[in-house]
Amino acid sequence: MVEKALEKDSLKVDVLNFSLNRYNALQYIELLKKVEKQNIPMDYLIANITSNDAQATGKPSMLPWINHPSSKYNWILSKFIKRLIELYYRTKVHPSLFSFSYVEEYINYLESFEARTGTKVLVLLTPSRVQKINDTYYEQVKDYASSRNIEVLFPKQKFDSIRENESINDYFYLGNDTMHLSAKGHAVIDEEIKSYYKQIINK
Repeated sequence: MVEKALEKDSLKVDVLNFSLNRYNALQYIELLKKVEKQNIPMDYLIANITSNDAQATGKPSMLPWINHPSSKYNWILSKFIKRLIELYYRTKVHPSLFSFSYVEEYINYLESFEARTGTKVLVLLTPSRVQKINDTYYEQVKDYASSRNIEVLFPKQKFDSIRENESINDYFYLGNDTMHLSAKGHAVIDEEIKSYYKQIINK
């Protein structure tokens, strides 16, 4: 927890967690509109943008669901039929779910949110287990946020260093998840956030 990490250094903070599982970028806009209406005073807002924020919500965004015990396709015994469904999903369904414009709209909203409320916004980009996502999608998000004068924390070098010296899989959930961090991965991000805000607070 970032709150505990900062308090260890005698920095008293109150952290409000607005994160909701499976929300995408557009849904977080609606959430922040509700927060703004409630006039909740905040000095800082951390907006964690991940690789699935550019995908539509309410539909499967990854393929493991096909063999999941609760999947609506679980009753199909034929691996061949499941493979056909998977191929159809990859070529016909998945491309239409992804749109970087969702992320752009979210960042534009964060820019206006910062201007209206006086809350300093930080876009947090948690590196993915897959290097390609770090070098393409996250760099694109970083560049766009920077173009809108939004602060960005992207500890890519830290995770690159980990990748060079030990198994990066240990830092992600079950070792095969591209973006959900394990406790070990969260500890790294907590330290990065703590260091970032300590520099600001101590100025």
